Amino acid sequence: MAERCKANPQRCEQMKARMKERQAQCAADPEKCRAERKARFDEYCKQNPQRCEDMKAKIKERQAQCKANPEKCREERKARFEEHCKQNPQRCEEMKAKMKERQAQCKADPDKCKPTNDRRPDSK
Repeated sequence: MAERCKANPQRCEQMKARMKERQAQCAADPEKCRAERKARFDEYCKQNPQRCEDMKAKIKERQAQCKANPEKCREERKARFEEHCKQNPQRCEEMKAKMKERQAQCKADPDKCKPTNDRRPDSK
């Protein structure tokens, strides 16, 4: 994405603005966004049934691996996060600040924060 942004910075800024707008919409109505995302996924699966099945199989396999060895998955996620931070330190600092803010909110009012393993009750 960085290369595309260098090639066309104006388009990149427009995309970033649309993404921020979409994030705000989803923060305001997460159920609506979840339903839209599911509908897009279902449409994709209708158009590409074999790729969809392959993708679902990989996801299930990955979930089983992480259930069997959660520490390994945690370490891999951490490594990906650190790599992302090396590539984009400014964005990384923004994400870390948001995470700290969210942690403080959850500490102040735990009832407003769902447990991480219960993020998507409709996904089961």
